[in-house]
Amino acid sequence: MNLEPWARPIGYYFRWLKRRNIDAARRFASRIGSADDAMAEGAAAEALVWDFLDNRELRIELAESGTGGPDFRCQGQFGPFYAEVTNMSRSLVTCKTNLPAHPRPGGGRGSYATLTRQIKREVISKAEQFSDANLELPLVIFVTTLHSGASALCFQRHRIEELLCSERSISWLVDLRTGDSASDPYESIDMRFSVATRAQSLQETRRHISAVVAADFGAPPPEAEVRGVLLPTPMHPFDPRCLSDVEFCRFAEWPVHEQLSLEWINTACPRPRRCDAETEASIRRAVQRLALRSPVS
Repeated sequence: MNLEPWARPIGYYFRWLKRRNIDAARRFASRIGSADDAMAEGAAAEALVWDFLDNRELRIELAESGTGGPDFRCQGQFGPFYAEVTNMSRSLVTCKTNLPAHPRPGGGRGSYATLTRQIKREVISKAEQFSDANLELPLVIFVTTLHSGASALCFQRHRIEELLCSERSISWLVDLRTGDSASDPYESIDMRFSVATRAQSLQETRRHISAVVAADFGAPPPEAEVRGVLLPTPMHPFDPRCLSDVEFCRFAEWPVHEQLSLEWINTACPRPRRCDAETEASIRRAVQRLALRSPVS
C-alpha cells in the first residue's frame, strides 16, 4: 500500500525506535512493510501519534515491551501520561460509513453512517486490554484512521460529543390511549455509545481510561482532525494542558443532576504548525535524527 504521504513521520519514528529498542524497530519495520494493509496502516498510525506528541514539547519514552503495556510514556510540563494507539483501517471505515477513502473533488458523498459506534468498540477493546494492568498514570487512548473521506464528516465537534452522550434525537410523549402527542418535541439522548458510561445509563465505567483522542490522519499533521473527550472521574485524571492545542469535550457537571450538558476546553489554543522548511526546533531534531541514522541489523 502507498504510505508516501506519511513517509516523513514514519521515517523519523523508525530512527527514534532504533536508538531506543532495536527489537521494537524490527517489529515496526515488519508491520509497516506488511502485505496486510490493516497491519501496515496500524504501524503508520503509531508513527503519526508519536510525531503528533513529539511536536508538543513532550518527552516520550517507549512503554510497550512487546508483551503488552501502553505504547508510549509521555512527560510534559503538566505531568506524565501513557498513550495507547488503536487504528481503524481505511477498509473498515469505508465499510462502516459508506464513505470512500479518497473522495474525488466535487464528488457527492451520498448517504453515510457515523463512526461513533466503531470508535466506542475500539475504546472498549483497549479498556479490556488494560483492565488488570494497574497503571499508575493517566491512560489516553488515541483512536486513529488514515481515511481522508471520514475527516470532514466523522470527526467534527458534534460527532466527538457523541462519544460522551451518543447521538441526539427529537422525542415527544404520546398518549397511548389516543395515539396523539402529549408533549412538545424535546431533545433527548440515550447514552448508547458513550465511552464513559454503561449503555443507556449514567452509571460510570472504564474509569482506568482517562481520555480518548480521536484523530483522522487522512491528512498528515498539522491538517489532521484531532479532538478528544475527558472521562468524568478517572482513577488517574489527565491534565488536558498536556495537549493544550487539542480541543477536549467533557461533562459540564458530574454527576448529572437536572440536565446533562457538555463543555469544550482548550478551544483558544493554536495548534503547532510546521512551515514548509519546518520550525527551527523541528529542524534541529531532524538533523539529530539523521545524524544518528544506522541500519537495522
